[in-house]
Order: sequence, then C-alpha cells, then structure tokens
Amino acid sequence: MANSTGYAHIAFEVEDVETTLRNALNNGAELLGKVTEKKIENAGTIKFVYFRDPEGNIIEIQSWDK
Repeated sequence: MANSTGYAHIAFEVEDVETTLRNALNNGAELLGKVTEKKIENAGTIKFVYFRDPEGNIIEIQSWDK
C-alpha cells in the first residue's frame, strides 16, 4: 500500500498527469485507483494518480496548480 511504513512508492511531479498516465499504461503499467484532484488550502490544487510499473513498483505522478 502507498501509505505503508518504509519505502512504499516514489512520486514525480509532471506537467500533465493524464498524458503521463496514458503513456505509462501504454507501456505496461497497471492503474491503481483514479486520477484525483484536491484543493489544499494555502498551497493550490493537486492532481495525482497511482499506478504500478511493469516491475510492480508503486508510482505516484502529480501536478500542482496554484
């Protein structure tokens, strides 16, 4: 699980979550959940999604709109 103790996943900030996700899925990734948008007070809006890469690692991609 992405919220487990210890190394559970790695996160990257990307320009476009949907395009990056589509590229990952086209190259063997497996979707975990759905693309989510959340407004964070005093920080902006984050859009993020989790997926497994072809080796089974959990990857998070996110973008921020301030």
